[in-house]
Amino acid sequence: MGLVKDKADRAFRHAENAKKAAANLDGAPPTHDDVLAQTMFGLWKDLLPNHAQNSAPEAPANVGRQFLWDQALKHAFPEGPEDGGKAVYSIVTRLHELRNRVSHMEPLLRANLSQRMQDAHRLLGFIEPAVREWVSGQNSVPALMRERTARGL
Repeated sequence: MGLVKDKADRAFRHAENAKKAAANLDGAPPTHDDVLAQTMFGLWKDLLPNHAQNSAPEAPANVGRQFLWDQALKHAFPEGPEDGGKAVYSIVTRLHELRNRVSHMEPLLRANLSQRMQDAHRLLGFIEPAVREWVSGQNSVPALMRERTARGL
């Protein structure tokens, strides 16, 4: 809990506010699902073992993250590589960086959007290959990117 206490508390407060905004006047406290729906993407990144080059694997926070990965989180990615969470961490970190750039309205001209799309699909494949295939079939972004390239943008 020490890894994510601040973010979990924030998610709980957001869930309480969402319940009130939805006119839930019965005073019922937020459910687990309410809180989960209010978590930020950064929380999920912070749960993963940090495999960045400058990380300290022996740091208490990272030891806790690795323990959490080994005991529970790796089971959320049953089709992923058995690498201690390195691939998941790398992909989630890149997607989080893109998400931050988008949310802060930063230019994406130099962002490799095709690679980030592949990252997202690869991550989905780690969870469930059939879902990855379904999402890939629904995805209109590659066609839009080809059109953009054809127009010289």
